[in-house]
Amino acid sequence: MTDTDMYEKIPIEKNWIFNKLALSQKLGYITGPAGLAVPKNGWYCVRPIMNLNGMGVGSSKIFLKKGQTIDEPGYFWTQWFDGIHLSIDYFQGQAESVYQGYKEENSTWKFNKWVRKPISPPLTIPNFLVPYIQYTHWMNIEFIDGNIIEIHLRPTEPVEKAWDEIIVQWSDNPLHLDHQGYHFIASDDYTQPTRLGFWVKNFE
Repeated sequence: MTDTDMYEKIPIEKNWIFNKLALSQKLGYITGPAGLAVPKNGWYCVRPIMNLNGMGVGSSKIFLKKGQTIDEPGYFWTQWFDGIHLSIDYFQGQAESVYQGYKEENSTWKFNKWVRKPISPPLTIPNFLVPYIQYTHWMNIEFIDGNIIEIHLRPTEPVEKAWDEIIVQWSDNPLHLDHQGYHFIASDDYTQPTRLGFWVKNFE
């Protein structure tokens, strides 16, 4: 099941959950669409309002001065969060797996590694997401420093959940980790540079 499948499955009035601007507004973040000026100087995450393919493609970190805006139609700006990036899968509203992501410096989407972590709070989904359980057993929520940045009405890829450590193989940075106990699983996508797959292993 993909987010595209879920977009078509759930009632249209609940599809706002895939609208990242609407989500940021609901969560009380400093945010706004292209054309609206930012209220203060600072770093902002600029990204598409909706992207059912995921991967954070098209997003960037931009410094904007008070009164500035962005011009890209279909994009929005929202406050930048620093801190630990967690991807938590929930089954029937309860936390089922937790991974910490490690991105390239200043990147909003290009992850180099994911590492399984002990399940810790938040152990349950936020109350405003409870009504969605009737449409899907699984949900994935991404957090930065405890702040929700993205919601998927599906779990992470099965290949990711089967391993304790996942190192992403990008086309612009060839890796050869088989001699270190890693196993390669091909999984290409549409990003540029292309994600070719994962080097994976379990902890001893």
